[in-house]
Amino acid sequence: MHEGMRRQDVQAAKGCLHDYAALIRWQAAWQPQKVFLVADEEKLTYDALWRRVAAMAVEASFLGVRGDILVLADDFIGQLVSFLALQAIGARPILLHHGMEPEEVRAVQRENGLQGIWRCAGASHLFEPSGLVERTHEEADVLGVLSSGSTGTPKVMYRTYASWAGFFPVQDDIFQVCADTVMFLHGSLSFTGNMNSLLSVLYEGGTVVTSGLMRCRHWEDLMRCHGVNCLYLVPTKLHLMGRAMHGPYAGVSTIFTGSQLLTPDMLRQLQAVFPAARILLYYGASELNYITYAVCDDPDRDSANLGRPFPGIG
Repeated sequence: MHEGMRRQDVQAAKGCLHDYAALIRWQAAWQPQKVFLVADEEKLTYDALWRRVAAMAVEASFLGVRGDILVLADDFIGQLVSFLALQAIGARPILLHHGMEPEEVRAVQRENGLQGIWRCAGASHLFEPSGLVERTHEEADVLGVLSSGSTGTPKVMYRTYASWAGFFPVQDDIFQVCADTVMFLHGSLSFTGNMNSLLSVLYEGGTVVTSGLMRCRHWEDLMRCHGVNCLYLVPTKLHLMGRAMHGPYAGVSTIFTGSQLLTPDMLRQLQAVFPAARILLYYGASELNYITYAVCDDPDRDSANLGRPFPGIG
């Protein structure tokens, strides 16, 4: 149904959507049999992911899910399907960090006035309403993200669809994310760096590869098997991966990273292991997207140099 559409028309169509559930439905209609997600041994095409989202949305609606909802899911796929399914019924999902204590979860719910918890453990789903008054949103918010919580109970910061999706054409051009991208990332989607990166690939119609295991040799096997050409990992994981690789891998054309310092030794290691990669270090915040970025082609670069602002950043 989208044959013959110009790139500008496609971008405009995606920009007019209202949430990320609508985006996966749009991509499933555009390219149903393309693989969107590889999670270890499991593969999901765009159509298969949308079908899971639609089925969970029906269940969540039947259980009375509404408003601002904490999501506690056992694994990556459970996080992703819940995140999309709750948006499909007009709720606003907030993914919980793994390992939070029950009292801390209750504090997040109470102090932010959230309407309940959606628990996803494999095929088992449970909704626990809080009984708190549903808050009013002045903006067209579709999701919430948690602050780090380093100074107390994590706060919820809300995002509209446009606040991330509207910036994808800019960031994806800089990070070289496109329909041909096969991106490897690792960790929880409650980390906004992972979520933003995954959604940028979803927006462009590419493929994401991930693992529930903390085994760098296994990551390498996945990369080589599925033709990964883009890496998004924090520097610590990049360093571990570089040390574990059996040999150079020239298939990666882009590495982008943030949240931690990228030392000269790490850069030299990455350049040796991924000789064709353009390496970028970005600075940003959950509520502001990206602020600045630097192309790290010189291992002896000044680590205090924050690079150049992203377009549109004053």
